[in-house]
Amino acid sequence: MPGQLRGSGHRWGRAGGARLLPGVPAAGGALVVLVASLLVGTPSYGSRVPADIVTTVVGDGAHAYTANGVGASAALLGDPLTAAVDPAGDIVVPDQNDNVIRAVAGSTGTAYGLAMTKGDIYTIAGTGVGGFGGDGGPARAAELWGPSGVALDGAGDVAITDTINDEVRFLPHATGVYFGVYMVSGNIYDVAGDNQDGYFGDGGQATAAMLSGPDGVTFDAQGNLVFADTNNDVIRLVVQNTGTDFGHSVVEGDIYTIAGNGTFGYSGNGGPATAAALDLEPLSGVAVDGAGNLVMADGINNVIRVVAGSAGTYYGIAMQTGDIYTIAGNPTGGYSGDRHPAAAAEMADPMGVAVDSSGDILVADSTNSVIRMIAAFTGVYDHMRVRAGDIYTVVGDAAAPGYGGDGGKPRRASLNGPTGVSVTPTGELLVADNGNNVIRRVGPPEPVVTELLPGSGTSAGDARVVIKGRDLRGATSVVFGSTPATSFVVKSATKIIARSPAEPAGTVAVVVTSPAGSSQGSYTFTG
Repeated sequence: MPGQLRGSGHRWGRAGGARLLPGVPAAGGALVVLVASLLVGTPSYGSRVPADIVTTVVGDGAHAYTANGVGASAALLGDPLTAAVDPAGDIVVPDQNDNVIRAVAGSTGTAYGLAMTKGDIYTIAGTGVGGFGGDGGPARAAELWGPSGVALDGAGDVAITDTINDEVRFLPHATGVYFGVYMVSGNIYDVAGDNQDGYFGDGGQATAAMLSGPDGVTFDAQGNLVFADTNNDVIRLVVQNTGTDFGHSVVEGDIYTIAGNGTFGYSGNGGPATAAALDLEPLSGVAVDGAGNLVMADGINNVIRVVAGSAGTYYGIAMQTGDIYTIAGNPTGGYSGDRHPAAAAEMADPMGVAVDSSGDILVADSTNSVIRMIAAFTGVYDHMRVRAGDIYTVVGDAAAPGYGGDGGKPRRASLNGPTGVSVTPTGELLVADNGNNVIRRVGPPEPVVTELLPGSGTSAGDARVVIKGRDLRGATSVVFGSTPATSFVVKSATKIIARSPAEPAGTVAVVVTSPAGSSQGSYTFTG
């Protein structure tokens, strides 16, 4: 799989001296804060990347429902618990108390059947009335009740845990057959649960099974759905593709328990996951790493556990297919162990989990009001030297929970009971700052172009052009009109030196783009 550069400031790399690491796709979901570049697996973006800052991007802290088309930072949310980003860059949020699924448009255009404006928020599923109805029909005409989990796959399909309805529901991106059922794009479908609370149905059709309070959800590499059936203290699998998963022979459309024995407790390490006792807590985050292992937050036990997808050594432990292992924390709740082995650390009510493209595990250590990271490799992580297997706080300050730090460094920010964390396809981290009822972003600021020197040159091109501005580090492209610069070098946060391409006479926009956004100036080709 593609590697990830671990450079001297960020994983987005540096000019030299970086180390190539094996990639692991992101997974998992939980409430919202966007932490771009802190973790994930996009390519190296040139010389050096700026340190992250914290910004609130969705919500103003109030609990209410905001109509469609309102700017996301002014939107009112109803205690969302999870979020994910689709391939188009839209942030998808289960707005739990408002009984809807919402999307913040990553760009202006049409998505989920709606005309959207970049940065505004829209309802894509649910009417706002709590209830159960609408399967097989338009998603915005359906009723949900307390949806708490959401996951998206690479195709843009959306999975939702409709928690109070004891259902898992599905919004297909394209019309086709999913989980053995023909589905139409824009409509909503039940893929697990029969709207009755209970624990029943393993080995049979998923839509005839009984669930109890499902919440955390993710897709695995086979396209199967993995979710926490929280009140039953088990992790279950809904099968998209017949085959073998976590050591079980599985059939399309059926449901299986892959971890937990249905009783709460803490037992079973080193043995079959289905014989282990778990003690799950809403929101129980789940993720699948690049090797196909299930990573879960066993929240009331204050630990992170792994179910091996295949035999091998993972996280420093020799594992057997289908067996369960604790890799971080211990049943004593607390806050300790940073910069030391994760297995000896203390956490308090861990909820959301995610895995970045380097294999690092992110944990929403909820009661401690921080996001922690279990390092997959020895190296440098966000300006911090890390050692494989150790645990580190990467967002938030456990000594100062609350709401603060926008515009500053992640480890100086204040969070309030984050319930989850997920890593986006483009390398961003979503963290749910649940106690503050907002979605925050941690990532490099958008570039700002202020001046081009000189502002003109001949149409033959190959002129040396100095682009001045702010936050220019991490630029991935410089384009003159419709033609990329012949070359460019990022010299600092305030200067890029580019070589102009050949272009016809006229004035064109010069657009500088980074993972955080783009900005432009103008340049005149004189003929």
